[in-house]
Amino acid sequence: MQIEHEKGSPQNPWRVYADGVFDLFHIGHARALKQAKEVEENVFLIVGVSGDEETHRIKGRTVLNEEQRTESVRHCRYADEVICPCPWVITLDFLEAHNIDFVVHGEDISYDENGIDVYKDIKEMGKYRTIKRTPGISTSDIIRNIVRDYDDFLRRNIKRGQTRQELNISFIKEKQIKVGSKIKEYKDKGMNFMKSWKNKKDELVTKFLDRFDKSRTIVTSFGKYFSSSEESDSGEAGEDNEIGNTKDNENGNTEKMN
Repeated sequence: MQIEHEKGSPQNPWRVYADGVFDLFHIGHARALKQAKEVEENVFLIVGVSGDEETHRIKGRTVLNEEQRTESVRHCRYADEVICPCPWVITLDFLEAHNIDFVVHGEDISYDENGIDVYKDIKEMGKYRTIKRTPGISTSDIIRNIVRDYDDFLRRNIKRGQTRQELNISFIKEKQIKVGSKIKEYKDKGMNFMKSWKNKKDELVTKFLDRFDKSRTIVTSFGKYFSSSEESDSGEAGEDNEIGNTKDNENGNTEKMN
């Protein structure tokens, strides 16, 4: 006799499904899958990765192909099973085939080719859960940063030995990048020299001031010494004068008495 375990127990976990393109797998993707894994206690997370043909047709070109995107997800510790290619629009048949209890997705709405919410039917069945996206990070943000710093990345890859043919740039563009690299190199050397000179200058000034303070201390000590010596000499001279005056007075009185 087969024992039926309660749904959500370790023996009968919730089967949760989350899908996406997962191009240039990043921390936002990882956090989304973590939320999906923790949406209930004891979850078996199934992750769908969209295939190249459908993704390129509906959403646009990806940087990584479907095999690379799938392997990126497969190496995420929150994913228990990965399906690729997964359907762009989830159907009841797909849920039943994989025994999926409910689907999770971010707050943004995903559309099919006709502009219809791909999770519309799932939401109506009450099998949809929303998770929050990580602000400030997305595949589009990463690509935007690469495009913004395009010349810097070209310079980096040319320096590493990649040819203009591999980078799909013209002969003129390659020369521009190489000349720009030389100019940047000389500029950096100049900046480093100025920085080094400034540090050396500060060091010399500090040493001079230290020596000046020591010299000033020595001069001050000598000054105090000579001042005290002069005062001592003046005191002794004053005592001698007083003794001389006393003797003169005594001699004068003797003469008067005589």
